[in-house]
Amino acid sequence: MPCVSADLGAILGMVANGMQYGAMTVHYYWIGAVPAMVSLGIVMMPFYHHSKARSVPEFLGRRFNGATQLLNAITFAVVQILIAGVNLHAPTPVMEPLPGWPL
Repeated sequence: MPCVSADLGAILGMVANGMQYGAMTVHYYWIGAVPAMVSLGIVMMPFYHHSKARSVPEFLGRRFNGATQLLNAITFAVVQILIAGVNLHAPTPVMEPLPGWPL
């Protein structure tokens, strides 16, 4: 489900860019995201299906070893912590002038 919400967020962001800068910026989504989704479905999904894995970490554990799965988990945790800071700081340009909340 997080992939669906991230994809929908990207779509809304591209619509906002299109409204602000013009319709040509919306085409970046079609140039980048659509080929990536198609190649994921055609190339990568057969690997996951044949391995009977239900997730990418499970696939890594089965394909390589537990150390690779642990490295993936640690890397994912670090990225989530870093992106949390970005997500907390990103609304400040809106939250400072509108309700007057300081940073």
